[in-house]
Amino acid sequence: MKTYNPGKKIKELRNRKGLSQEELAEQAQLSLRTVQRIENDEQTQGAIHLKDWQPH
Repeated sequence: MKTYNPGKKIKELRNRKGLSQEELAEQAQLSLRTVQRIENDEQTQGAIHLKDWQPH
């Protein structure tokens, strides 16, 4: 059974755009720690916010 990891997908997209975690946090108006937790699948709350995020 395959599980979906939103954090992994967000990290892949961030890297594809050439953004650091700090840049993503600033653009998405989240704390750096929140971005780190999302990417490590420790938190999903902010992932909902990030799904609507559009890079500048």
